Amino acid sequence: MKKIPKNVTMNYIADISNVSIATVSRVFDPATKDKVSAKTFKKIMKIADELGYMPNRTAQALSRGGTNTVGLILPAGSHFSTSEFYARVIMNITVFLRERSYDIKLHILRDEEEIGNIFALKQTLGVDGLLMVGIPLSRKLLPDSFSSFPIVMMNSGARRGITTVNVDNIHGSWLAASYFHEKGHKKFGMLTGPSNSPDAKERIEGFKQYLKQNKLNVNKNWFLPCRHGEKEGYDAGLKLLKQRSKPTAVFCTNDEAAFGLMRAAKELGMNCPNDIAIIGFDNLSATQYTSPPLTTIEQPLIDMTSAAVDLLLKLIKKPTSTTHEVFPTKIIERESA
Repeated sequence: MKKIPKNVTMNYIADISNVSIATVSRVFDPATKDKVSAKTFKKIMKIADELGYMPNRTAQALSRGGTNTVGLILPAGSHFSTSEFYARVIMNITVFLRERSYDIKLHILRDEEEIGNIFALKQTLGVDGLLMVGIPLSRKLLPDSFSSFPIVMMNSGARRGITTVNVDNIHGSWLAASYFHEKGHKKFGMLTGPSNSPDAKERIEGFKQYLKQNKLNVNKNWFLPCRHGEKEGYDAGLKLLKQRSKPTAVFCTNDEAAFGLMRAAKELGMNCPNDIAIIGFDNLSATQYTSPPLTTIEQPLIDMTSAAVDLLLKLIKKPTSTTHEVFPTKIIERESA
């Protein structure tokens, strides 16, 4: 073997391997490595490993007019540091992108940012596409259509002209109402989540749909808005349960709010589920360890994040017509309802 240069290049590996530089380039490009025969691929990788060669992925991506980087956009707010839901979203997406040889840039929207300027945001971040999660409906962030713009929105409702990945919120909340009803409850309440949350709006709709179709009472005083967080659920729970007339069954639009409601009920001397039955939404890991363990509606977060990543990478490689994927929910029965 020739004297190994200080900086090993693809040209050097091609020379040592007796193949073209184009073949070596294909081996180290995730988009083209499958076009190289298994024998040649193994040979080149063995030589590269012996030489300690690591490809410059940024240079590779830029040569194709890209960066091999995706921007993950989350809504404005300070609750991400304590939110298991967003922690799981971020980690799942990071892992799925890494498996596909992409990097990630995380960007939390500032309160003053308006996404009519979404194109400028993409350029500022220097990414190939955007994956947006939980973007509130009230934001005027998005033009009507992106056509070839690579963007996928997750847990943000259906958007015309934009590829979306959502959970079947209406069916999930319908399951919660039905479960309460089958247990004999007639007084239904709800911690409804933020007023601008796409998911929360659909969960309210599904819950009320069931009550109305089954001619069950909807008491407006028992439907209280609160942000998705344990403290917010606790504060709203105290307000709800201190009313002279109160519900016997309460559905929360996320598990963290349900945790807060459970704490408020316990503080007021109420037994769960005998005095107050509670159902959450998400099936976070902590739901198994509350006292009592929380009954909840599960959304398949791993499947959803994997689908969102795959759809975005397809759009980056080749713009196609928009799609809308909706994932099913199921009730996880425990002891709180």
